[in-house]
Amino acid sequence: ILFLGFLQESHHFFTLSNNYKNSSQIDLGTEWRKSYFILGGKIRYINNKNQEYIKTSADAFIFNIGFRVSNFDLLYSYDFLLSELSNAGLSANEVSLKYLFKK
Repeated sequence: ILFLGFLQESHHFFTLSNNYKNSSQIDLGTEWRKSYFILGGKIRYINNKNQEYIKTSADAFIFNIGFRVSNFDLLYSYDFLLSELSNAGLSANEVSLKYLFKK
């Protein structure tokens, strides 16, 4: 583990926002990178809007882990549901491949 000290390290925070017809979504997260290794997490909040009220609730905590190989990020994500859907036993596993364009 000590030999990793000279490798490039970065850490950042981010927010994402999406709007739908009757709801909106806000994600607050962080990601840590050490050379080729990626570790991150975020929490998703949902605003459900109808004619009578607006309900804001934490929907999910998302954990991701991955690796960078050349210009590609290979990531695995898992959603720990916090909303009413968690009672139904629903969860999400996701594998993503991102290509990073050079400037």
